Amino acid sequence: MSEALSKPKRLEYISFLRVFSMVCILLCHYVQEIPIGFVQSTAQIFNIGVPLFFILSGFCFGLQGEIKSPSKWYVKRLRRIFIPYEIFLGLYLLVFVILGKKINWLTWGAFALGIQGNYFKIPGIEQTWFITPLLLCYLITPLVSFAAKKLKSKGTFIKIILIFCAVAFYLIICFNPSDNLFVIASPLVFFIAAYLWGMNYKASAPPKRNIFIFLCVVAVAFSFRFISRIYFDDTIIYKRLISGLTHYIAAFGIFKIFEALFFNCHSIRFIKELDSISFEVYLCHYLFLRGAIMLVKATPFILLNLVFVTIATFIVAVAIHRISTIFQKKLIK
Repeated sequence: MSEALSKPKRLEYISFLRVFSMVCILLCHYVQEIPIGFVQSTAQIFNIGVPLFFILSGFCFGLQGEIKSPSKWYVKRLRRIFIPYEIFLGLYLLVFVILGKKINWLTWGAFALGIQGNYFKIPGIEQTWFITPLLLCYLITPLVSFAAKKLKSKGTFIKIILIFCAVAFYLIICFNPSDNLFVIASPLVFFIAAYLWGMNYKASAPPKRNIFIFLCVVAVAFSFRFISRIYFDDTIIYKRLISGLTHYIAAFGIFKIFEALFFNCHSIRFIKELDSISFEVYLCHYLFLRGAIMLVKATPFILLNLVFVTIATFIVAVAIHRISTIFQKKLIK
């Protein structure tokens, strides 16, 4: 049987990548709670989970091919995002009411609409800043799909011009004076690139040597970032341009490593279950670290506290996922 025919019906390595991304996000926030300088500094490695998340989103949408009905596509995506998200916000708002905490309704409204970005802050849910750039990516996806179809027959010169435009856009975003604009707009370039990659992806088992090659890519990206920090720390060049580019390059390298490792791997139930609640874990873990329910300070033992945080996170994530699934099924009916 040929290699193309023997590959799995779906790209199982995507589930492994989503779980890896989720674990990285948890570790990124966990290590910041450990009062050891070296351990805390590893957060800048583990926050690779965010670039991975955007690359995965764009790539998977690209795999689905042309979007023939933008309205149906929008409804499906917004339903998947907003139902668990609003359930999460509603539960957390209830906690605020029960604890008698001050409620700024304007700020909560921004969170409810998903437009908080890096501007509006509520302790315990600041990590949901990613909802804003994600919604922006969703907004433009049908347009990218339409443009990709029209440009498919265009010459190389036009495509080169578009690449230069994308680079120019990213540089403008990097050097603009607004941190919030950079946070919400910078993922667009990489999301679109991943989407186009997914549209043109040819599924075939990659050679195992790719593991070593892309391990080197990841190592070089992080090494360049750490060296650059010595000379450019606290500058826009480092905090935006170098930090952003090296993280997305490393995220691409990790993607290719997982592709080579798990391309022929078949379904593993535990991984699929974790994959299914990864979004809900993103949403709720931080409220137990910095929010109204600070389990991270439950005892004098930080590692034990982080175990409590993890258990609570997954219990709440599973509950939100199941409730949102029920709502989604009712909406479909």
